[in-house]
Amino acid sequence: MIPEDLVKKLKSDDPQTRKDALTELGHDPDPDQLACLIEALSDPEERLRHHARSLLLTLTGRDYLFSREDWTSWWKDNAFRSCLECKTRLYNHPLYYRIKPRSQANPGKSSSTTADLLKDTQAEMKEICLNLHATTQDDAETRSLSSWSN
Repeated sequence: MIPEDLVKKLKSDDPQTRKDALTELGHDPDPDQLACLIEALSDPEERLRHHARSLLLTLTGRDYLFSREDWTSWWKDNAFRSCLECKTRLYNHPLYYRIKPRSQANPGKSSSTTADLLKDTQAEMKEICLNLHATTQDDAETRSLSSWSN
């Protein structure tokens, strides 16, 4: 949510006040604030449109020039993506993975042992993520999940 005083500055008649408000928005990658920067791409002042684009480029690592339609489309698809564990926003990362574990069982026998149930799966997933972070995209896509933990 954007503070009320900042909203007032964004609606000001004074271009410098609007620019200062955009600069404030440029310090926080919150999706609502990104939406305001996208909206500013249609500001009547050309220098403010350039400023908004520059801030969007810095925050997101993307550049859709001054196209509000393209930026809005990107925002709808990406602005709310974040790591489920640490809540880090992922839209400005060039590459990320979503891991979906699969489990299969033979209906005739149990595939889980007591030792399996006692494992620290949280620690195993953290180790997998650390190992994944330190590898190339090609290597990550060709290795099986079980090969990531020691």
